[in-house]
Amino acid sequence: MRVHILPTSVQGTPGHGLTGFVVDGVLALDAGQLGQCGTCAEQSQIRDVLLTHSHIDHVAGLPTFLDNVYGIASTPPTLHALKPTLEALQTHLFSGQLWPDFIGLSRVMAPFVAIREIEPNRPFPCGRYTAIAIPLQHTVPTVAYLLDDGRDAFALMTDTGPVPELFEKIGRWPRLRGLFLECSFPRRLHELANASQHLTSDQFADAVALLPPGLTVFATHIKPRDYEETVAELRALGLKNVQIGEPGRVVEFR
Repeated sequence: MRVHILPTSVQGTPGHGLTGFVVDGVLALDAGQLGQCGTCAEQSQIRDVLLTHSHIDHVAGLPTFLDNVYGIASTPPTLHALKPTLEALQTHLFSGQLWPDFIGLSRVMAPFVAIREIEPNRPFPCGRYTAIAIPLQHTVPTVAYLLDDGRDAFALMTDTGPVPELFEKIGRWPRLRGLFLECSFPRRLHELANASQHLTSDQFADAVALLPPGLTVFATHIKPRDYEETVAELRALGLKNVQIGEPGRVVEFR
């Protein structure tokens, strides 16, 4: 599997101002900048979008993505998300105020999007992949995703506070080749991390200690304003299996 960490929206600034990943050019995990990456033709190859939760840095690019690909592909992309996430999108984003109601319009005309409500801890098919959504600890209902193509698997955990039992559970998944794990803040912002249910660099290190030592862990969701400080703390840990998941980077699992 080939995972593209989509470029950040903050020009010339490292860090993850928005969050999104594209797998093999056909599946998106979150949509923070999805509508701003690649040509419309390239975007139209994405058949499935899996959302972790409803926060704007994970869904901001979804309306423009759906607009860009409308009518290009023979069928609309399918949006997979928890019921509370879908309800938040319908109530706030596709409300007719912030953006036209692409969900409602899809019921009465050539559809912009197909909707699929997912259930936590229940595997579901997604193109040539099997996906599992695992609940995390965040300020709104949020899930991690395990994505498995039968040969290789990887996991995405963003956004979350400390969930030791889940780190151990995901680490036992067969064929697991890598984990994209959030590290939003440096140590000094521990209070803010707890309030917003994110990880600091030391909490990230605690999570890595619960995972298999040979598993490659990519630090993501690093706040742009604290990027240099957070990355310096991560590198000072000396963990050989930890890499920085820089925006724009392509990671291959095989």
